[in-house]
Amino acid sequence: MEKLKNFVENSIFQNLVTASIVLTGIFFGLETSEDVVNSIGWLLDIIEFIIIILFVIEINLKLIVYRADFFKNPWFVFDITIMLVVAASAFISAPIFRIIRILRLLRLIDRLEIFRKIISTILRSIPSIVGLVLLEILLIYIYGIFGTTFFSNIEPELFGSLGRACFTMFQVVTIEGWNNVADPIVAVYPIGGVIFFVSFLLVGSFLLLNMFVSIMVSAMEDLSKEEVEQKKAAAHQNTTDRIDIILQEIQEIKKRIEK
Repeated sequence: MEKLKNFVENSIFQNLVTASIVLTGIFFGLETSEDVVNSIGWLLDIIEFIIIILFVIEINLKLIVYRADFFKNPWFVFDITIMLVVAASAFISAPIFRIIRILRLLRLIDRLEIFRKIISTILRSIPSIVGLVLLEILLIYIYGIFGTTFFSNIEPELFGSLGRACFTMFQVVTIEGWNNVADPIVAVYPIGGVIFFVSFLLVGSFLLLNMFVSIMVSAMEDLSKEEVEQKKAAAHQNTTDRIDIILQEIQEIKKRIEK
């Protein structure tokens, strides 16, 4: 069992699986071309079938090696979930099956440490991000009420109702064509219009965007600190284990000498 575990965790085997995932992604791109499919489509199907067999073997080996611990690792569960979804999609119509097969590329998240770190950072930041989103919605709602109250007669298509006004402010916060929204209002209310849109952009876009970046950076730093502490703890544990082994050997030597 130990040899099998070493084989599964071997960098060569893991790199082979990672390369297979990348190769699968390249094949998905090639299959969008009818000329390629007509010329070497049969070859792509054979290679993809071999890659699928490799994926199945890898997951089964992990199930054998780790047993119940397999399902305690979220990344292993993520892998097997992706494979089960893809396998189940084989019984659906061909176009949908082709689309769902692309999900196999998501297994790269588990393979590359930088992807795992990014996903872990996002998950860790969810509570703060939710708070930030709620703050943004509240801001859009407040400015939507102002817009409906003061600008509905000027631009009824944009501010004729609260729903339209909120949608307009959402468009403004993306800074996509916000000047086209602001120009008619500023033409009628030069000072009030400028204050309205500039204040909304400063708070709703730039300030909250900086807060979002700050949350992500802080979460990334906390994650890095935890990883360093875990490595130190693991190194300390290894050192302790070695010392215990050495002490046991010394005790055995003493007993032999006394005999």
